[in-house]
Amino acid sequence: LSEALAAIAAAESTRWGDLLDYRTEFARHETRVGGEWLDARVEAIRDEVRRDPRQGRYLLLIAPAGFGKSAFVTHQVRHDPSRAVHFLRQGMGNWDDPEAMLRSLEAQLRRRWALPMEDPEKAMDLRERFRHVLERAARKAREAGALIELWIDGLDEAFGPAGRFARSSPEEWLPALLPPGVLIGLTSRPGEHLLPLQDPRRPIRVLDLTQAIAAQLPDIRRYLEQESARRGLALSPAFLNALAEATEGCFLLAVQFMRDPGALQEYADHPERLPRGLEAWLQAEWRRIVRRAEGLREEKLRAALGLTAALFEPLSIEDLEELLTTARLPARSPAARALHHLEAAVRQAAHWLAHPAGNLRRTPLAWFHSRLREFLRDQTPVPVRRDLHRALMAACAGWEALPPNRPARTYALRYRLRHALAAGDAQALRQALLDPDYIAARLTVDEVLALAADAAAGAQAFPGPGAGDLAVISRFWQRRVNLVPEVRAWLGERWGGWVRMELGNELAGRLG
Repeated sequence: LSEALAAIAAAESTRWGDLLDYRTEFARHETRVGGEWLDARVEAIRDEVRRDPRQGRYLLLIAPAGFGKSAFVTHQVRHDPSRAVHFLRQGMGNWDDPEAMLRSLEAQLRRRWALPMEDPEKAMDLRERFRHVLERAARKAREAGALIELWIDGLDEAFGPAGRFARSSPEEWLPALLPPGVLIGLTSRPGEHLLPLQDPRRPIRVLDLTQAIAAQLPDIRRYLEQESARRGLALSPAFLNALAEATEGCFLLAVQFMRDPGALQEYADHPERLPRGLEAWLQAEWRRIVRRAEGLREEKLRAALGLTAALFEPLSIEDLEELLTTARLPARSPAARALHHLEAAVRQAAHWLAHPAGNLRRTPLAWFHSRLREFLRDQTPVPVRRDLHRALMAACAGWEALPPNRPARTYALRYRLRHALAAGDAQALRQALLDPDYIAARLTVDEVLALAADAAAGAQAFPGPGAGDLAVISRFWQRRVNLVPEVRAWLGERWGGWVRMELGNELAGRLG
C-alpha cells in the first residue's frame, strides 16, 4: 500500500508541464532495420556498469547527420520503456532547453521509481535536485537488481555552434560522477562542444561512429530491399546495391530515397545521375525542386521555403498567416511575397516534411530531419533571411492582438526575443526585455532559463551601452529559476506588477 501511495504521489507531482510529449519523434522511427553490431557494443558497456560497484558510466555516441542516432535511441527506449529519454531538438518549442531536459528526465525517474517530491528538494537548484533524484532512483534500482538508463539525443542541437545554448556546455548540466548502476547515453554530431565531456576524470565511454560506413551498409541494403518489397517497387538487386553505396552510410539518405518514388524512378532510369552522399543529394534535390516549381522563380522559392526554415517551432500555414497579419507587412516586402507563395513552394518540397500527406494549411510544417531545415535556411540569402526574421519579430511584438490559446500567440511570446537576435535588432530586444507585461505573459509559456539565455545572448551579440542591462536581466532570471513558479501562482493577476517592480529595482541598482 505504501508503494502504491508513493507512486500516486509521484505521478501527481509530475503531472503538469514537466513530462514532454515525444510521440512525434517516435513516429519518425516506427521501424528499425539492422543495427545489431551497435546494439552489441552498447550491451557490452551496460555489462561494465552492472559489474562496477563504484560508479556509473556515460556513453557518448558520435556520428554525422543522418547516421541514425535518433532511430537508435528510440529503439533503445521501445525495447525497454523503463529507460528515460529526452530529445534535444531545435524547432520543437523548449525541447532544446537544458532546463526542460532535466525537468523531463527528473519527472520520468520519479514516475518509474515512485519518488514523490520531498520537502528539502523544493529548495534545491534544478541541477542539484536532478542529481538528488538520480541518487534516490539508483538506490531503489540497486535494491531491485536493476540498471537505471537515461538517453539524451542530439547534444549538438542545443550546445553545438548553431545551438541556442552554444555558450554553455553539456557537462555543466550533467553530474560529474554517476551513482553505481546508472548509465546515461548521449548522442551528438561531432564538434568542439563535446570536448569538456571527454575529460579523462569523467567516467565515460566514447563510440565514435564517424567512419562506420562499412558497418552501416548491410543494414541500409536490407532496409532498401524491405521497403522496395513493401511498396511494390520491384527495384532490381543491382540498383538496390547502387542506392546503398550512394548513401555512403547515411540512413537519412536511404529513407529519403524511399520517400520520393518519382525521384527514385528517375534514378532507376538514369543510374548515372545518382548523387553520392547526403550533401550531393541535397544539391541535386534542390535542382529538382526548382525544375518542378513551374511558374515559381528560384528566388521566390528560396524566400518561401526560407520563411519556414526561419521559424523556431513548426507552425501551419494558417497559423503563420494569423501571426504575420499583426505585422501589417508591406505588399512588396520579402516576407509578404514569401507568405503569398508559401503553399505552392511547400508542395514542391512536401517529401521533405515529417507529415507529407497532411493538410498543408493546417498541419505544422515540420521538416523530416534538422539537416533538411538547415539546408533550406542556408539557401536563403542573408539579407532576405534577416528581413524575414525582422518581419517575424514585428509580428511577435503584436502578441496581445492574437487570440489566446492559439499556436500563433504562444509562438509570438516564446520567440519574440530570438527573432530580434536573428534580425540583429538590439533596440527591439532590449525593449522587449524591459516590457514587464510581455515578460509576465512569456513566462506562462516558457521556462525561466530560456528567457535568461535569450538575454545573455543579446548581451554578447550587441556589445555597447545596453549590454550591461541585458546581462543584469539575464542574471536576474537565472537567480529566480526556482522561485518564479511559486511566486507566479501566489500573485496571480498581480504577477506583472511584481516583475515590473523587482526588475526595475535590479536595473536601478546597477545604475546606482
